[in-house]
Amino acid sequence: MTEPKARREPRIDGPTLALRDGVVLVAPGGAYVPSERTLIVADTHAGLPLELRARGHTVPVGDDEALFGKVRAMIALTGAETLVIAGDFAHGAGSSRRALGDGRSPVETFVDTFSSGSTCRAVRVVLGNHDKSLSSALSSMGVEHGEWLSVGSHRVVHGDDVSRACALRAEANAIGGRVIVGHVHPALALDDGEGARRVCPAFVSARGLLCLPALSVWARGGDVRSRTVRAQLEALADGDPMGVAVIVGERVLPIGSVFGERP
Repeated sequence: MTEPKARREPRIDGPTLALRDGVVLVAPGGAYVPSERTLIVADTHAGLPLELRARGHTVPVGDDEALFGKVRAMIALTGAETLVIAGDFAHGAGSSRRALGDGRSPVETFVDTFSSGSTCRAVRVVLGNHDKSLSSALSSMGVEHGEWLSVGSHRVVHGDDVSRACALRAEANAIGGRVIVGHVHPALALDDGEGARRVCPAFVSARGLLCLPALSVWARGGDVRSRTVRAQLEALADGDPMGVAVIVGERVLPIGSVFGERP
């Protein structure tokens, strides 16, 4: 009798940073949960270029190819079998209706692309504030979706409802997990003191919490040191110290704390 083939554990040795609980931060903006073979991203805003052109804005033709490239790179690196989107999957209702050249909507194209890849076989979606009218389209495609989803001991929610996020954080933390959120679009502005300045997407973590950067190529992100973004993060962290890691090129670099405290 032929012995069953052992499942190969994904090798993580590229642009990554492992947190203490095993969650792996992956450039250019995802969190990989090895025990669940699941990649989590946030704020993809699929269909945004199409939406902007429909509103009369002049933007490059190409739609979501750059977004797809980001997701493909992370799936190839991790070997993820499931992709979870932590809210704001689409930019609005038009993303599920406007047909592209092949007759599919941006949402359909995204789901088809990442539910039939060489390793990734399923897409799951948390509904964000931009996804309120997306439920019926996702149901018709057979995509699991909800206001929040579980990934092992972790809970994934968009983060626009702070009360819900905090409740899920307490639930996940009690079993050794985190609440993983998007919505805030954290970033950190770096400069060399000579005029060169760059805004880098950032991960923010605290006890039982991980806030992901926006994956959309159109999202610049807000500096975590700004009053507005810091207030949003502090509400989610409920007073616990926070650490920051930034994405610079193809690397995830730990900064420590930029909030005056070290976690």
